[in-house]
Amino acid sequence: MDIKNKITNFLETGISSWTGERIVRYPIRGNPVFLELLELYKETLNYDNVTTFFECGTYNGNNAGDFSNVFEKVITAEVSKILWRNAVATHRSKEKIIFLNGDATTELRKYLIGNPNERMVILLDDHVGHHSFIREELETIAKNSNADHIIIIDDVDQLGKGTYPPLEEIVELVNGMNERYVMERSNHKLLIYIPLEHNL
Repeated sequence: MDIKNKITNFLETGISSWTGERIVRYPIRGNPVFLELLELYKETLNYDNVTTFFECGTYNGNNAGDFSNVFEKVITAEVSKILWRNAVATHRSKEKIIFLNGDATTELRKYLIGNPNERMVILLDDHVGHHSFIREELETIAKNSNADHIIIIDDVDQLGKGTYPPLEEIVELVNGMNERYVMERSNHKLLIYIPLEHNL
């Protein structure tokens, strides 16, 4: 089964890491919002050679838990030792997940340097209040990767507040990576990808 069908199958029949119960759909709390976003754009997303999900900001590990039902490898980085330890304890049975305790930008850079040609789904979701690391993470992807990725940025409603870059800066950073990237905004999330037809 390909990733697109795995996502839909999990959303229709899976158990949520957030609730421990059958998955519910948006806007009910506890739904797998990032997987729903990927499903929403499944007709134009290109998953060729994509088997890894990389998450910047583990928090409670539930996003990683949900993604581990779809992707072969899930890597999630969390700087807080307490959050990291709790997430590992909660999801220790999910063998596909690699939990990293460290700065997410640094961990993403290290992984990309070691795997510059690997395509991934990357979630940028680590922040403390209005202190965000989106700018640094996008720059890290631009400088250390030779591949195009499917990138999700969370909390787009916060752009321009604190250290969240404004949307115009994100557009500039993304265009600097590859002008074929498009951006879709949905439910306070930004999906960045090169449409399937552009890869044919």
